[in-house]
Amino acid sequence: DANGVTRSIATNNFGVYRFEGIQAGQTFVLSVRAKGFVFDPRVVTATEDLTDVNFEAETQLRKD
Repeated sequence: DANGVTRSIATNNFGVYRFEGIQAGQTFVLSVRAKGFVFDPRVVTATEDLTDVNFEAETQLRKD
């Protein structure tokens, strides 16, 4: 966040995640890590209930 605080959360089996205790109006950089995939980070400004912030892999890493 703007104060340099990093938060981490794991998704459930369906890829759903939830952050709690975030104040509306704050801006965050969201990034995703998943074995074998590459995702672009996204800048998001939180609203009261921000939903549908979904990520799709840009590329799948090759297993050479």
